Amino acid sequence: MTDDLSANYAKAYGNKAGFGRRPALILIDFAQAYYDPQCDLYAGVDAALASALRVREAAHAAGVPVILTEVTYHRGGRDGGRFFEKALPLKAFVKGEPTAAFADGLVPRDDELIVSKQYPSAFFGTSLASTLTAGGHDSVILTGLTTSGCVRATCVDAMSHGFVTTVVADACGDRHPAPHEANLFDMNAKYADVVSEAEILDYLAEPRRQAGPRRRMSGRIAILGAAGGIGRVLLAELRARGHETIGFDLPSSLEKHPLEGRTIAIDLLDEASISVAFAEPPVGWQRSRRLRQSGRIQCQADAARRNGNRLFRRSDRRQSAGRVPRGPGRAPAPRRA
Repeated sequence: MTDDLSANYAKAYGNKAGFGRRPALILIDFAQAYYDPQCDLYAGVDAALASALRVREAAHAAGVPVILTEVTYHRGGRDGGRFFEKALPLKAFVKGEPTAAFADGLVPRDDELIVSKQYPSAFFGTSLASTLTAGGHDSVILTGLTTSGCVRATCVDAMSHGFVTTVVADACGDRHPAPHEANLFDMNAKYADVVSEAEILDYLAEPRRQAGPRRRMSGRIAILGAAGGIGRVLLAELRARGHETIGFDLPSSLEKHPLEGRTIAIDLLDEASISVAFAEPPVGWQRSRRLRQSGRIQCQADAARRNGNRLFRRSDRRQSAGRVPRGPGRAPAPRRA
């Protein structure tokens, strides 16, 4: 192969994934074992920890959750399986060993989640993927040790689980520059965007990050009446926010329904729980309220309004007073004596 390495890879792997909208920061295995000269795993990666701590502070300031991972084994390493058998230095992570503790300078905070693992990937055999998904996170920022081991394994699994993945090169380290640089190069080519500390600090400093994570509807969102003008706007807005959306017209079963012709966003949580947000006040609000009370539909218009989502806000103030908006040709609702 005579081509320059970067030029050769750029022909096939020159794409950038960009940053996600709702990131979580993960500090991978910053253990004392890598900083104790008497330990076989000593790597002298002080600069990586210092960088990771600066990124951690920026994440907290931006309202981005921080997750720490640790490797831990029962004495004898039975829970480490073939990995413990192959990699003999893993005995440094047996529970109770000083080298298994977090590195000096990294003290877990009360609001930081600690994920304990036995294998290279922070996702394998843990609840990390479920935790991130439940929190509405679409992306992860990775720092940690070692680049060629647990950072790479976590990077591949993060991408495989559907998370936009960013690796901070300055906040990762390895026992030798060669595997460190080779794995950063390969991750950047295929699985993640590898960025500098300065780049990730700029990203975390963006004003939209300082406001903290935005609440979002979970699950897949279906748009009824997507062919209408409001429906198209709603569909485009939800997709721009990273939601998985399905657009279709009102089915024939709703042709005579008082919601006919109105655009509705339905959040498909599960078969028994469907939440609805109206893009404009529907005709026949009382009837739709009876449907909500049946347990099949839960209207989220009020919650969306509280969250400041103009797209879902009910523009007719009469509804907030408990009155039913009138459609064309409809008589006023009778007053109670």
